Parts: sequence; C-alpha cells; structure tokens
Amino acid sequence: MNYEKRIWLITGGTGSLGRHLVKRILKDYDPKEVRIFSRTEGKQVEFKREINDVRVKFIIGDVRSKASIKKAVYGSNIIIHTAAMKHVPICEEFPYECVWTNIIGTENLIECSLSEKVEKFISISTDKASKPGNAYGYSKALMESLVISSNKNKGNRQTVFSCVRFGNLAGSAGSVIELFRRQIKEGKNISLTDPNMTRFFLTMEKAVDCILYAVEKSSQGEVFIPKMSALKMNNLASAIISESGDKKIEIKVVGPRPGEKTHESIISEDESLRTLSFDSYYIIFPTEQRFHIPKKEVNSISVKEMSLEVIKELLGTCK
Repeated sequence: MNYEKRIWLITGGTGSLGRHLVKRILKDYDPKEVRIFSRTEGKQVEFKREINDVRVKFIIGDVRSKASIKKAVYGSNIIIHTAAMKHVPICEEFPYECVWTNIIGTENLIECSLSEKVEKFISISTDKASKPGNAYGYSKALMESLVISSNKNKGNRQTVFSCVRFGNLAGSAGSVIELFRRQIKEGKNISLTDPNMTRFFLTMEKAVDCILYAVEKSSQGEVFIPKMSALKMNNLASAIISESGDKKIEIKVVGPRPGEKTHESIISEDESLRTLSFDSYYIIFPTEQRFHIPKKEVNSISVKEMSLEVIKELLGTCK
C-alpha cells in the first residue's frame, strides 16, 4: 500500500513520542496532512512554532469527547493513537480517570474510525499490559483487547486495527531519566524505589521505527513489540551520576511507589504460543492464529540486561 498523500491523525501528538512521529512522517511519507490532536493548548502553540509546516494541522480536543474526536477523524486515512494517562501512581490514585481516558477514549476513537472507514489504526500500548498489576496496566490490557477485537466487529469495513507495545522511552517527558537528572541538577541525591528493579528501555527513534513498521505491515490485529533489553534501575542511576561528574551525589532507596512492580514482562506465557520472532520485532498474532513457538524463544528478552556502556549510549540519545 502506498502511504504518500495520506491524511494522518496523531492523538497525543504534542507529547514526546508524538513529536518524533510527526517529524518522521513529514520526512519519509510525503503526507497530504498530519493532524495533531491533543488537549494542551500551550504545547500546541510551542510545537506549531517549532515545526512550521503547512501540512500540519493542530486540533484541540480530548479523546474523552466523542464529538471532538469525530471532527478530528473526519477524512483521516491513518490514525496513530498515543494519547493516554500513563503515570502509574496517578492512575492508582485516580483509576476512574485512567479508565475514562485509556479505555473509553480509545473506544470513542475506534467507533469514529469505523464510521470514517479509516485504513489503519495503530494504538500504543505498554509492557505493563502484559501480566498487569496496576490500574494503568489493566487499562492498557483492556485497551489492547478493544483494539484487536475491532477487527472482528467491523462488518464489511476494511479498517485494520493493531497495537504496538513498548517499555520505557528514553527522553520522554516525565521519565525517570528526566527525574534523576533534575535531582542531580538541584544538588539532591537520586531517589530510587528499589535497586533490584528492572525496566525495559528503548530509544525514541526505535519506538518510531516500530510504529511505522506496524503501519506498513499490520493486516489482522497483531501486537508489534520491538526487541528490547532490560536494565537495572540501580545501574541507570549510577550511569546518570557518572554522566554528571558529581561524586557527592548518592543513591537513596525510598521504596516502591503505589502500583509499581519489581520486574515487567513484555510477553505473557499465553501470548508466547502465538508469537513469532523476527529480526527486530516480536509479533503477537490474534488468538485465531495458532503458532506454537517455544516459550524460551519469545521470552529470552527478559534475561538480557543492558551493560553500563549501553546505558550510557541510551542516555546520549536524550540529552
């Protein structure tokens, strides 16, 4: 399928991931129009000045409002849904707000996409949707179910619904990397919840690569997962201290925040039975597709750990 001269809609398009996506689409796909849909006026003004491209249209709205979504979706060909509540402690404190945005907001977008006969719908998920243990993870797991099941409930409409599942994005707004650097800049010790905690990380560029790969390759409700390594949060904190050159900074263990898990899983055991491994990605196929893949193959990602050198390279991508 030729993706040139298409109208793209990016929900949450003023966020860190959304901005990188917009720039890559403008560069590589020669779009007719890129619509940025978000609810933060200030960020839209800032990004509009930065991007300065007549092909980009900014739309104020909220995925919770079906009326505003309907106007944004009208005439769109490709939708990438990045808008979400994503901070675990906040979702634990306000679970209904999390449901309202991550689940009901997604359903609003799905319904409007079907009405407008959108070609591709790619929704962004998280490793916390695999074996969920908090409100955010459960909301994203249900979001994935809503998106994937839409392929069976679309009648004769040709919209393809798929998901992309990530770990943490280096350089995203509000990330732990940003937090640690700010604490050092303010002369404070780094606050670490658990020195043994591990997290999957990838660069923003690899995340964008995976999303656009899903746009081009999705056909039946797949979940695309970039191959990622895990890192120990203690090693990340040490690398950021080393980066700063401030030898007086120490790591202070403060205990886990509400809803936090010690280790995340990128693919569950049940999902591994219908997962195929490719060079750069894992692809989970819908339950109708039965691929019997050895668990060791799809779960081997969980035993890979980033070295200190690789962590420093990761930090260099989000200065």
